[in-house]
Amino acid sequence: MTESLNRRINEDEMHLLCIRAGAIYGEHSVFFDSEGDEIELTHRVRSRVGLAIGALVAAEWIRDKKGFYAFSDVFKSLISGGQNGK
Repeated sequence: MTESLNRRINEDEMHLLCIRAGAIYGEHSVFFDSEGDEIELTHRVRSRVGLAIGALVAAEWIRDKKGFYAFSDVFKSLISGGQNGK
């Protein structure tokens, strides 16, 4: 799916760009851009080991739970110190 915005972006709107290309396992960047400067935060996956560990952590987290969850639920639990959601 490709969409294009053929107008100027208003100041109160967020601009989102997604490019999927190349043979890198995973790379994503967030840019904060203004007329005066730009801030870039980039995450690059160097091997699939990290992806596998993340999948195992998520599987362990959801093991005894019922319902629908997003990865943000796993992340919130981990940053609050409860690996198993406790």
